[in-house]
Amino acid sequence: MCTKSILLLFTLGVLLIAYRMYNILQRPMPLDLDQPEKLRFVDELGRIARFLENGLEYLGITPASRPLKVLVDLVLSLLTNPIIRIPDNIKITEEVFNGVKVHVYTPTGGSKPLPVFVFFHGGGWTWFSVGTYNAALRNFANKTNHVVIAVDYRKAPQDIFPAAYDDCLAVTEHVLENTQTLNIKKDAISLAGDGSGGNIAAAVAIALKEKIKMQLLINPALQMVNFKTPSYQDNEDVLAGLTSPEKVAAAWLRYAGMPLDLKSTLLSNQHISLDIHKKYWNLLNSKYHVPKYLNVTKKKTVYPREKADRISFVFDELIADVRFCPMLTTKLDNLPSTYIITSQYDVLRDEAIMYSHRLQQAGIKVKLRHYKNGFHGFFHFAHRCLLQFKSSKLALEHLVSFLNFNNFHN
Repeated sequence: MCTKSILLLFTLGVLLIAYRMYNILQRPMPLDLDQPEKLRFVDELGRIARFLENGLEYLGITPASRPLKVLVDLVLSLLTNPIIRIPDNIKITEEVFNGVKVHVYTPTGGSKPLPVFVFFHGGGWTWFSVGTYNAALRNFANKTNHVVIAVDYRKAPQDIFPAAYDDCLAVTEHVLENTQTLNIKKDAISLAGDGSGGNIAAAVAIALKEKIKMQLLINPALQMVNFKTPSYQDNEDVLAGLTSPEKVAAAWLRYAGMPLDLKSTLLSNQHISLDIHKKYWNLLNSKYHVPKYLNVTKKKTVYPREKADRISFVFDELIADVRFCPMLTTKLDNLPSTYIITSQYDVLRDEAIMYSHRLQQAGIKVKLRHYKNGFHGFFHFAHRCLLQFKSSKLALEHLVSFLNFNNFHN
């Protein structure tokens, strides 16, 4: 290749990068977002990842192959884990509970039993690992003074539902049965999870009920019935690199072991029968379960009227399983007290709000914390790293205050 051709290609590359940077800087961002200029580039990384993912799908290559998962983990770890570790009093061990790998984060400096969070990480049941969350979990254990047992559960598409749920339930049962050996308080075992991990936490809480002290649900994915709730409508392309209807639909399909070309079927709400939509409508109707005082939206959940796709019989059965869609449970009695964190800029916002409202109506103790300037996944950027956000630090401080006020250590 001659020098002129190389120079031309180089110039074109520079121009393309400059054009992309211009588009990034010009893309409108909500004014009330926490540190929008920093978030602009985080969102762009997500958009690039989605573009590459769609390209691989088009070429018939599985985007969520194990080598690509390792690469994604590496990139995110570099962004979220500080280069120089900040001293703390946390001891980390790797263990195997009931055949499942876990990382145990234990505050040191005392001998008395501590309360515990069994933590299930997010990533659409497909991406990330406990290692990706390492710095966030160290900080979480340190600030809350809880033992944190983080579960490295099996992930889709290699291992589909109910593999992740089964692993998380197995670990939680092991913790419940071995409190003395683990030196944890037997009456202070809580569950926590974000996104897809929040889904699993809610499902495990339904299975174990009063054995659990509290469920901490952070931006949880709780239902696969209706993709036209107000938050799906409000956040269609606001932060599409972090959260979007298409992104969430793809995550549900991988977890279910279904082909990704059904995304449009999900997004048009044609994946389940009209009878099933009717059956669960009252649970998903924002008019009844998104209180006006929260002032989160002016839209309403759209009632589906389109005829269902021929594949609907598969989804009808899946959705009826509360291990898969915990929000649809009607047996709310004896569920643990609940702390729910929601973000304004998250397609999953309203299902968490609606679930919290139903739990309150059933007499469950619920604390709902809604962050007007928050985005999906914001909670785990409270520690010192390239992506630290003020709203993340505030959300963790609110949680710590709640735990202290409710005497979790006494």
